[in-house]
Amino acid sequence: MKKILAIDAVGCLVNLKGKVNYKIKNLVHKFNNKKIVLTNANDSEKKIFLKNISYETFSLKHKPNKSNPKYFKKFLLKYKLEPQQLIYIEHDIKAVKSAQSVGIIAHHFDGNLQNLENFLNLFLYKDQSYPKKNKLNFHYYPHHPV
Repeated sequence: MKKILAIDAVGCLVNLKGKVNYKIKNLVHKFNNKKIVLTNANDSEKKIFLKNISYETFSLKHKPNKSNPKYFKKFLLKYKLEPQQLIYIEHDIKAVKSAQSVGIIAHHFDGNLQNLENFLNLFLYKDQSYPKKNKLNFHYYPHHPV
């Protein structure tokens, strides 16, 4: 099963003026996975923020924002996805926790590109999502960035 890479728009892929973060764009481009940009932006904000982005986008126009787990539930329903089919990159820790609360593997991007690349290499090709305790092949790594 090839995983889908969901990428936060403003704060990861672009800035507030719509300028592309080419370090992230070039990094995610190396992976041959479908990419979907997730944003809170309404239509007028999308014209500014996403003017230089050609990836498919998903937004609920602030109703609710990504800090609310309902956002991710609606996203999963629209695309008919299970949480384990998705890998998500996000700069806002509240949105990361929101995504994780519905079972999505999410990475808090804090500006460290090497950590992001390690995360993508680890999880984009992994069949099992989070390790499940008391299941076959469960391994506990307290230092693991989950």
